[in-house]
Amino acid sequence: MTVNDEIIFIDNNSSDNSGGIIEEISRRNSIPVVLLSEKKQGAGAARNTGISAAKGKYIAFVDVDDELPANRFSILVDFMEKHKDYDMVFGKTLRVDVDRMLAPFLKCSGDIDPFKTGEIAVPHFDSAPHLCSFVFRRGFLSAKNILYPEDLLFGQDLFFLVNTLFQATKVYYLDELVYLYKRREASTTNIVKRTQDGNYNYFFLY
Repeated sequence: MTVNDEIIFIDNNSSDNSGGIIEEISRRNSIPVVLLSEKKQGAGAARNTGISAAKGKYIAFVDVDDELPANRFSILVDFMEKHKDYDMVFGKTLRVDVDRMLAPFLKCSGDIDPFKTGEIAVPHFDSAPHLCSFVFRRGFLSAKNILYPEDLLFGQDLFFLVNTLFQATKVYYLDELVYLYKRREASTTNIVKRTQDGNYNYFFLY
């Protein structure tokens, strides 16, 4: 990575040795690694803990079982450094289990209509841009008081993403691969898709 990074891990009641592994990684690397604990179960509470602890100019999220291309942060942060009036930038996500790009309606780099993209994301969540393909300006999230809902059992990323899109002034899409997404059969999203209507009806009621 060519940018100054701060990596924040949130231990959300893990039952394995994840904390010990992260502490060992921290000792062996020069990148600052922060390990925090969040007792309230759920992705929303865990990510809000990370947002509150972050000190950098930008915030990005990574799910523990996904992968990042080597130049992922430098591509997105470089754009934000050169374009101070943008609230967020994102790139392409490859869903590796089916070898399919998400957000196929985005064909080339350029400004996007954030409100229109947010409207598309709700009913078509399965092909919406992945939250972890974004870099957000931390000042924007703070000024708009944007946080995760902590009482949703699933779909927190979609709620957070649509909230940012509806409140952003300028958003840019880069036609560069920045995230490798792996959907696991046992994931919460997959379980819900097998047991509920595919349009995330809970989201409209929230």
